[in-house]
Amino acid sequence: MPSDLPKTTMPPLNLGRVQHLSLCIRDEAEARAFYTGVLGLKEADNRPPKMPVGGLWLQVGDLQIHLIVPPDFAELPKPRLMDRTPLAAHTAFEVPSLEPMVSDLRARGVDVILSEFVEGQAFLMDPSGNVLELNAPI
Repeated sequence: MPSDLPKTTMPPLNLGRVQHLSLCIRDEAEARAFYTGVLGLKEADNRPPKMPVGGLWLQVGDLQIHLIVPPDFAELPKPRLMDRTPLAAHTAFEVPSLEPMVSDLRARGVDVILSEFVEGQAFLMDPSGNVLELNAPI
């Protein structure tokens, strides 16, 4: 925390569960094909029809992922090398078993790397360059 912020003795905020997260995408059709076709996520039906930007909302358990085509493409993820993905901001998904998931993704043409540091962990990127992490229970 920056040292120039005022110190407070106020009680902590009462934040609840994470309700949704948002990722910027380049192309709505490409993202839909990847997230619903390759990963098998379900599209949520509660995206407001008058949103000023393109995108789609996905449902993962009780969490939503909002994929948004930003008005300023500078908000898109920077290109990165797959072997350095663990160092990037990312979204993590729990999977029941890692090896079958990695095999299935690779069979679908997705580049997946296994973590060198954590057993049961792998990384991949969506078509827009967002880094996704897969974790299996250990």
